Amino acid sequence: MGIDTSPGLAEVLLGQCQLQDAILQVKQLSNLHLLPCGHVTANPAELLDSAPCRSLMETLRKQFSFIIADTTPTAVVTDFKIVQQLCDGVLLVVRPDHTNRTALRKTIESEAQDKLLGIVINAVDDWFLWKSQQSYSYYYQEIVTEEVHL
Repeated sequence: MGIDTSPGLAEVLLGQCQLQDAILQVKQLSNLHLLPCGHVTANPAELLDSAPCRSLMETLRKQFSFIIADTTPTAVVTDFKIVQQLCDGVLLVVRPDHTNRTALRKTIESEAQDKLLGIVINAVDDWFLWKSQQSYSYYYQEIVTEEVHL
């Protein structure tokens, strides 16, 4: 997104800066605020699995309506499991040409079912059941034509 990664979450959790100094407001979307990851330490799992991190999440819950945490892939490092324990729900994001189906199935089966909100399929090519661009254009022209005649 073209933003500096520091200061961010790591600096807040280490006490090197205040939360309000690390949160960025997106100019184009005034209701969107970002908390970058910060300078990655040798063991981020220790920072995420700490009392300051749990306290920070409670503070953020009071300040914002929705909090979306973007984590590492599920099977790569332990960060995902730690973060999902702090979250109310989990959305899995998969990409057809990158996601291993066996790993996805294991993740779905191992994920707490009360937290699994759904799956987002990213970077999907057109599907044969979707309307083609041509039929969409035709439908749109029909609506515009009817509006003009009214």
